[in-house]
Amino acid sequence: MEKLSFNNVPFADLKNADLEVEWFKSFLASNAKAIHKNSDLDQMLQALIDFAKYSKSELDRLPSDEDFPDFIRDAVASSYIVRLLSKGYYKIQDEFSSHLENFKGTEINLMRKASSSLERNKRWEFVIALIFASICQSVEQGTPEPDVIIKKKNIKWALPCKVLYSEKPGKQLQTIIKGIKQIQASEYHQGIVMVNISNLINHENYFFKSKNEGEYYSYSNFEYAMSDFTKGNYGDF
Repeated sequence: MEKLSFNNVPFADLKNADLEVEWFKSFLASNAKAIHKNSDLDQMLQALIDFAKYSKSELDRLPSDEDFPDFIRDAVASSYIVRLLSKGYYKIQDEFSSHLENFKGTEINLMRKASSSLERNKRWEFVIALIFASICQSVEQGTPEPDVIIKKKNIKWALPCKVLYSEKPGKQLQTIIKGIKQIQASEYHQGIVMVNISNLINHENYFFKSKNEGEYYSYSNFEYAMSDFTKGNYGDF
């Protein structure tokens, strides 16, 4: 199969899920990172492949209803992060190469609920850096705060990255205020607190609960669930 480069990854739709996974494994290997069998990352990538095969009638069945929501989240999250990496990593690798370590361990899927951890916070910073790498002049890592600094139209913006873990409004507000204070304490005139609310969402309401909802299993509907960021629709920012 043709070797894939950063700037020529044919991720048009789920028909190319096998190419996404192949590229990602090659990408990690080139950065001396391995995907360990049965790890969280390995299972996420397998979910993407299986969902694509099912969509093309190459797989007879999917996981049970009990496991189905997690399966869908793994497939979507895998495709999303691979596309972000293929679009933006080469632009920020000098600043954010250490963040590749965050693909190790457990609870790496930001679309699942998880306990508070430094690793999860760092994964969110990495996602934000990758998103803005495609639309900004430069993306830098804070030393140590704010977490991400972007340059757009020759203006630098501070982007503190915060993950909300508590359902208590008071604690949520404290976390956001902490991000605002990081902007105020920085040398930059503009900033936005980038908030991840994965732990506050009832994910089952946003993904299919049962395999019986079969009319949704086309590539188009699955692709529609992907963020516009993976397709280059960034608005006027």
